[in-house]
Amino acid sequence: MKLVAILRGINVGGKRKILMADLKKLVGELGGTDITTYIQSGNVIFSSDETDPQVWSKRLEKGIADTFGYDVPVIVLQHQQWQELIDNNPYKNEEINQLHVTILDSLPKEENKQKLAEVKSGADQYQIIHKAVYLFCAGKYHETKLGNNVIEKKLGVKATTRNWKTVGKVRSLLET
Repeated sequence: MKLVAILRGINVGGKRKILMADLKKLVGELGGTDITTYIQSGNVIFSSDETDPQVWSKRLEKGIADTFGYDVPVIVLQHQQWQELIDNNPYKNEEINQLHVTILDSLPKEENKQKLAEVKSGADQYQIIHKAVYLFCAGKYHETKLGNNVIEKKLGVKATTRNWKTVGKVRSLLET
């Protein structure tokens, strides 16, 4: 089965640096095969006989801590889950450069969804669907009040954000 691992907060501003070649090697040592990485932000596409995303998330988090000394949240999705992430985007007809998705490691509680709703987001729009926050930014992502840190804090879950071009590229890598 093909899986996607997305890492939170590596290679940002020169902190928590992990070379993709080293990450690829680690995934192989942990049991992954047919491993491909995409850009330096930590997107790994691989195959495995172990199909449970939670098992792989924990395995990779421990492996990264043991190997690189970093506490890095990792979210793993099965190929089908990645496709559902794409299919569920309520903003798919909007300008691709303004679309982002924050992928959550678990379902947020209703009271935490309300906390996020209280954030003054201006013209930016979002919808929470299952374990994803779909974001349409009226301006640039770095200007939104709905950045990854805010979403993670308000919803009380681990999360990592990708722009829509990256989501599409990962899908094409899954299909090869």
